Amino acid sequence: MAEAGRHAAVGVSRRGFGPTLAALGALLVLLVGLSPRSSFALWNDTSTMTGGTIHAGSMDLRLATTLAQGAQGAGTDYAASDITVTNLTPGESYAFPVTVTDAGDADFSLTATVVQAAGWSFTADNPVTVQLFTGAAKTTDTTYPVQQGCDGSPLTAAPVAVAGSPQAVVPPTRVGHGQGLALCLVVAMSSSAGNGNQGQHGALSFAVTATQVTS
Repeated sequence: MAEAGRHAAVGVSRRGFGPTLAALGALLVLLVGLSPRSSFALWNDTSTMTGGTIHAGSMDLRLATTLAQGAQGAGTDYAASDITVTNLTPGESYAFPVTVTDAGDADFSLTATVVQAAGWSFTADNPVTVQLFTGAAKTTDTTYPVQQGCDGSPLTAAPVAVAGSPQAVVPPTRVGHGQGLALCLVVAMSSSAGNGNQGQHGALSFAVTATQVTS
């Protein structure tokens, strides 16, 4: 009897695993269903933002003298025919107004050089000089010897002899965009100009450069 009871107890114990194993299987299925690797149809949305058109600015250096129309537009040359002297003699000087305008979209640094234009016939000692000043031109003196000048400060320490190679007449000078700079040009002949300059002639050629600055 004892042996039979033991077998019966064992048999009951083994049969007791059936519901337990079924419950564990169901739990594993549930856990697998909740796994982070499962795929859900989560809602989403996207939107595209398109801005307006971006236009690049420009640089525009404008030059003017007493003429009605000066140089306008990038790369435009200017024939300042009013910068002329009829009978320049040693020791005389003539003043001319020059306006520089920054009509572009950025501040710029202004520089300029002068050189003899084609057909220059003055002697090799370069008796003709130029000097630029800030301010207005003083042109009231018209009697011999003409001594015109400017009411501002010089941009170079001394007059610059006009030579066959470019000579700096305006050191880097800042001009704000939308602003103008009033300058005065003095054209003179050295008091020591030799006799060989009588009846000679020549035109001035200025190369004016504007370079963008940001600080």
